[in-house]
Amino acid sequence: MKYPVIAVLIAFLTQSGLSMALSFGQDKDIEKQIQSKLKTAKPGDTITVVTKPTPRRFNVRHKFDSLRKVAAQRAKLRAQERYNWLLANTRKDTIKSLNLSWLELSEIPSLVYEFENIRYLNLAGNKINKLPKELKRLQSLRRISLKENRSDKNKIRFKKIPQVEVLNLHDNQLAKLPRSVRKFKSLKELDLSDNNFKRIPKRLKRNKNLEKLTMSENCLILDGQKLSWLSRLRSLRLNKCDINYFTPNLFQLTELEELQLAENSIREIPAEIAHYQKMEVLSLYKNQIERISDSFYELKSLIEVDLYYNKLNQISPKISQLENLRILYLSHNNLYDIPANLGDISKLEELYLHHNKLSYVPAISNLKRLRVLHLNHNFLNTFPDDILELNELQDLDFAHNDITRVPTEITQLNKLRLLFFQNNPIEKNYAEELAEIISHFQAKGISVNYSDQ
Repeated sequence: MKYPVIAVLIAFLTQSGLSMALSFGQDKDIEKQIQSKLKTAKPGDTITVVTKPTPRRFNVRHKFDSLRKVAAQRAKLRAQERYNWLLANTRKDTIKSLNLSWLELSEIPSLVYEFENIRYLNLAGNKINKLPKELKRLQSLRRISLKENRSDKNKIRFKKIPQVEVLNLHDNQLAKLPRSVRKFKSLKELDLSDNNFKRIPKRLKRNKNLEKLTMSENCLILDGQKLSWLSRLRSLRLNKCDINYFTPNLFQLTELEELQLAENSIREIPAEIAHYQKMEVLSLYKNQIERISDSFYELKSLIEVDLYYNKLNQISPKISQLENLRILYLSHNNLYDIPANLGDISKLEELYLHHNKLSYVPAISNLKRLRVLHLNHNFLNTFPDDILELNELQDLDFAHNDITRVPTEITQLNKLRLLFFQNNPIEKNYAEELAEIISHFQAKGISVNYSDQ
């Protein structure tokens, strides 16, 4: 086997020069070669080392494809059994959802038209590339799934089916939107995720009633594209799309009520976010957010905000202006403290602060609607007494902290159903009252997870 040769130029025989040389090393063998030749090298010398071919890294996508194949095989086994049941069914008029997935169909079987009252037709995992006009005979039909229909041509054609409102074209290896999608005059929801799109298809401007568009898992380039023709859109999901920042054209979509940009590489929430005055749900899960513009706190319609897995080290006290907020995800950040006025968000029902660096919790006794509170994996050394006043609390987790005592008054939280406080160094002096607490909750059928360190 012939090995490729690489050359490393040693500019200076200093510590930085040594580091530069070693940075080219792909394995221990290369490092040894470089270290040996550095002993006699002079400034400006070229060192040549022989490398073995680098093994191909296992593609993560291949892993998911393998898992998908296993799931598909299982689905096919169940599919035939389900199909036989449909054939034998004598009350086809009562069926509202017709599942013909994973039957290796290449066209719509005539059996479909015997189910006159179906609202949902699931054709996932087949090889269908055409929806015939006969489907419009099914007047109640509103949803069609063509997920994972990979025909040889990688093209799908549609006839006029005016009653359909929801269409799923997930994972069909599409690089262009079929022109015939415009024939779905009533289309409100469209899923184009996990395809090969580079842009948001301009052909969608013909679908005047479109309200929800999902294009996750496409490597999108949004810069320079006009999106004003999607101005009626209420929900946009662009998760895992290699987006690095909020492009200006996104702010043309002022009617948005939901925006999902999870698992991208966005670093900040800019001032232009103020354009989204109707926004109710915003997900920026697993990005690189370090900075949040003050304009964000002007979005008074927000109900749910997901900032899980980012790089935030502070939250502005202006968060109290989000008066309609019900669910707040701030876990897996670098937060050392939380604004003292967080407790002023009186409508808050779920609060997730776990996996941060909090050493205390501000006054939250006013959060009378709070049902879920997760404080686990922080640095709390005392139990936050305000929790005892949260009478609607159902799910409480303060595991993996430094809390030494749990007050017996916690048993007065009558709606509690889940309690987690394992891995806290509870002092032995309180062992007896701790046993009473655990016994009290277990007697009521409440799930309690506790163990000392």
